Formats: sequence, C-alpha cells, structure tokens
Amino acid sequence: MTTDTLDVDKTDFVNPEFTENPLSYLNRIREQEPIHWNDRHKAWFVTRFDDVTDGFKDDRLSANRIKLFRERRLKESQRDTIGRTIGILETWMAFQDEPEHRRLRSIVHKAFTPQVVAQMDASIKELVRSRVAAVAEQLEKDPTTPIDLMQEVAFQVPGPVVCSMLGVSVDDQDKFMAWSEEISSVIGGYVADDNRLEKAHKAIEALEEYLTAVIESTSSDEDNLMARLVAAESEGDKLSREEAIGTGILVLFGGNRTTVGMIGNGLRALILNPDARAEFEANPALVSNVVEEIMRWESHTKVTVRVVKEPFEWHGKKMEVGQRIFLSPMAANHDPSVFEEPGKFDISRENSRRHLAFGTGIHSCLGSTLARMEMKIVFSEMLPLLGKMKMVNPTSKWVPAIVNRAQEEMLVVAK
Repeated sequence: MTTDTLDVDKTDFVNPEFTENPLSYLNRIREQEPIHWNDRHKAWFVTRFDDVTDGFKDDRLSANRIKLFRERRLKESQRDTIGRTIGILETWMAFQDEPEHRRLRSIVHKAFTPQVVAQMDASIKELVRSRVAAVAEQLEKDPTTPIDLMQEVAFQVPGPVVCSMLGVSVDDQDKFMAWSEEISSVIGGYVADDNRLEKAHKAIEALEEYLTAVIESTSSDEDNLMARLVAAESEGDKLSREEAIGTGILVLFGGNRTTVGMIGNGLRALILNPDARAEFEANPALVSNVVEEIMRWESHTKVTVRVVKEPFEWHGKKMEVGQRIFLSPMAANHDPSVFEEPGKFDISRENSRRHLAFGTGIHSCLGSTLARMEMKIVFSEMLPLLGKMKMVNPTSKWVPAIVNRAQEEMLVVAK
C-alpha cells in the first residue's frame, strides 16, 4: 500500500486547508491516483464518478463503520458505557447491510413518500416565509449589523419539520440541535476533541431517555412516524426498542444537521454567484435545477465511509478486510468526464441531477424528497433578498469535519 507520486498521501484531511477548500485536495487525488491510500487516515480515497457509484453498490463493502469505530477506538473501560450508547447508532439503517437495512427501511419509508412530503408544502412555506420576513426586517432596520443566515434561516426550517413528522415537541428543537451536534463530533470525523466521545455518550443517553418517554406515551394509532415505530415495535420481530430509539435519533439527526448544511451551502452559492442568481430571478421555474446544481457544485458530503468485508482487487489496488473506504461524492460530482466544466456553477446544466450527493443504491438518502422540497422553498422565498445582501466573509467559517461540508456561520449585511 504505497504511493509514489501523490503529494497528499499523509495529509490530515481535517486540517484547516482541507476544511476550507476540500476540492483542491480531492481533485488532485482524482487526477493523480483515483483510488488512493491515505496513510494518515488508514483509508482508501475513491474519487472518480464511476468508481464512487460502483462503491455505493458493492456488497463487498459494509456500511457499518460504527462497529469498527467501537472495536478500534474505544478503551476496554469504555465498552460498557460509551460503547453501549455509541452502539445505538449501529441500529441506524444508514449503517446497516442487507437484510437488516431493508427491514428497517420498509418501516420508515412510508413517512417519506412523495405523496406524504407533498402534504407538508403549505406548512413549510408558511414557516420559511416567516423567517424570510424576519431577515428582511432586520436588514432594513440595521443594514450594517451582520445576520447569521445559518442561525436565522438554515437552522430554523428542517428542525420543526422533522419534529412534526416524528410527533415530538417543536419546543424541544434546540435540545435536538445540541444533541445532534455532539453526535456529529463522532460520526462526522471532526477535528480531534479529547471529550467528544463523552459528549456524544451523554447526548445519546439524553436522546434515549427522551425518546423512550415519547414511545411510552405514544399510541400506535396516531398519525406520525413515532407512532409507526411504536406499532412496528409492538409486533416484536419487526423492530426492537433499541431500533425504534435509534431510528428516531437518525431522523432527528438528519433533519437537524444534514439538511441544515445543504440549505446553508445553497444560500452561499446563490449569494456568491450573481450571474446564476440573475438567471434564477429571470426564470423561477428553474428552482429544481438550482437545487440539483447546488447539490452537485457544493456537495454537503465530502466522503461516505465503507468498510471492506472481503478481500478484492480494485483497479489494481488490493482491498483488505477491515480497511476503510472513503467514497467521495464531492470528488465524483466534480469529475470532468461526467460534468463539463465541473467548477462552474451552472443552474442550466442538463445533467446536474446525476450528482451523488444523496448517494445511490440501497443506501440512497431516504429523506431526499423532503430535503429537495425544503431547499426549493427556501431558495425561492429567499431569492428576492439574496441580491440585497453580501457575505461578511465569502470564504466562510466551515465545520472542521472530514465527512460533511457545512458552515458554522454565514454572516451577511445589506449591500
């Protein structure tokens, strides 16, 4: 497992330079050695579009990286405490292989069908319009005081939506946000934090206690996802209590972290690309393509982690059992063999929807229909304001993580 020419083989991919501009590294890997062993992270980076697509569908690769994390990263003294709570994350369908993945997905998917999601359109529009009005008022009253669009818009939409879906109190969304942040520090590959395992442990414990109380007070005939989980649990072999809690945590996490990051990335893209924004203003019907191009151009997912289950050779590279594979949707979405002029933000691009931001295969994002609708509404409603503001720091302050790309804050003022 040696590399002779690549100059990033020992790069720490949570360093500040990678955090700010990951494509400068990922493009170089794709150009020089598309399947590349990084000795610092002890992982293979896979960067070409076709290879990443194949990796998502290869059953020789396991989605369960939490088991590997527990085995390799936890001390013996942590196995019964932190190990147990972190183990709840193993019940996430995102980390399950077949047939367990199919069983869990079959229970949850009905909450995310296009028909169900369409019923949320009016309530999401009302929510977004209230946030847009608040931002507009603040810009007019105090045009020189920075507004954080992450806090005022991006964080304020997905949380209430997912709370409503689950049947939990919207008043508790700040708690969910804080707990999700602590969980992210473990599964998102954050910069080393000596206390991150303990913080994640406490967050999962708190969520476990919270959702246990919700489950025990929820009737199976209620019309929400938590009621569906309760009904599945009551049938015994379909869902365990731990799986019901784990699935609830997954849905809350996805709504409070993943979609938030995508909305923030999209607002930034539209502010920083005035020509594309003008094209969008001239033709609002392009909104679907705007969303797809944002997902391609500023991918929220830098890498998706898989684990080798059985030895095999991939383009001349020997994959060994237990090795991590970092499939990079971000690199794939900038592969010039698939996307012409990939660095250009082009909302009229005909094949934007081929992006891999939501993955592909059996683990493709279950909530993609909802996320797309939320983004369409936010970008359409925010569009009249975006041309009236400018970013205080166009390079942005990014979350220091290897897995996802999201802004910690996005400060804007009036032009």
